[in-house]
Amino acid sequence: FAIGRKERLDRYAKEHGPHWLWFESPLWVHPESRIKAMRCAVVERVASQNDFGLYYIIQGFWKRSGEVTRMPQTGYGAGMQPAPDAASNSYGFTAGPGASVHCGGEGPKLCFRSLLDSGATYPSLYPSDFRALGVYPPFYPAQSLVNILTANGAVTESIYEIHVEVSDEGGQSLVDPVDPINPAFERYIGGLSPVVMLSAEDSPSLNENGWEENLRLSGIMPFLASYVSTTPTKNMMLFGENRNDVLGGHKIPPFRRWMVGLPQDASDRTYWDNFRDPQITFSHRRGLILDQDTGPAISKLTVNVGMGDMERSETFDPRGDFQRKLADGQQGGVNDPTLA
Repeated sequence: FAIGRKERLDRYAKEHGPHWLWFESPLWVHPESRIKAMRCAVVERVASQNDFGLYYIIQGFWKRSGEVTRMPQTGYGAGMQPAPDAASNSYGFTAGPGASVHCGGEGPKLCFRSLLDSGATYPSLYPSDFRALGVYPPFYPAQSLVNILTANGAVTESIYEIHVEVSDEGGQSLVDPVDPINPAFERYIGGLSPVVMLSAEDSPSLNENGWEENLRLSGIMPFLASYVSTTPTKNMMLFGENRNDVLGGHKIPPFRRWMVGLPQDASDRTYWDNFRDPQITFSHRRGLILDQDTGPAISKLTVNVGMGDMERSETFDPRGDFQRKLADGQQGGVNDPTLA
């Protein structure tokens, strides 16, 4: 349904009136394809007594009601005054005549800390997190109910389609808003994603020591949408917009070997600014194939190097391509498929 989403929602609204997106899960899927929840941002390990400390990541979430509904678009919450014949409910929405409720407000953009987990298909949040985002189940329908395979068996949960992006430790986008690597695309790493509402608890609970037990899961998106690198014993994972963000002698030193009992603290990063991002050269087959950075955000792939007429090369320059598109009067705008 992601293909032609807006056109379909508009057409269905014209044919059938205001509506919300709902989709049914397939009746049968291969066991390895079932939705699961098994539990350059620098993501540092959380130390553990057993030396197997885990990683947590910060992700940004944003309600995008325009992607899942076609209804009268109005605001909600603070500053919205109910009409004389309307009733106000405890969730902050304004109910109009006939108890209709408008959920078109964008809501806040919020960040949540989640366990970095490639064994979870989708991100997951608590019901209190959804309410903070402006998603109230009594008035904002889920997009589906799905059967999810967990370590403790299968459960059925509601999922909502929400904008999700990978963020740094401060909750900021990994894409430079002023000088992105690929200006033809939005200034974030991520996109619209199903998000699971955890039904077992309304919000994170506290254990006997007063520590928050955070059951939020990141889902697979950070690994799908980002460049990723990790090195044994450095106790950190790097996520970035481009390969230069996660590579370099200071980020991926050679010949490291992990073993139980080594320190779990993340390596020192205070000197990284002295290195900055590297200019990369990959040499394959004794130099017959070269992948080289020839400038900021420009790379050149050459095959059959030094073999005369057989030598071929291709240059990749997304910033330059974007500017040339604009200079030629072409659209060249955000998410232009010709620039993908």
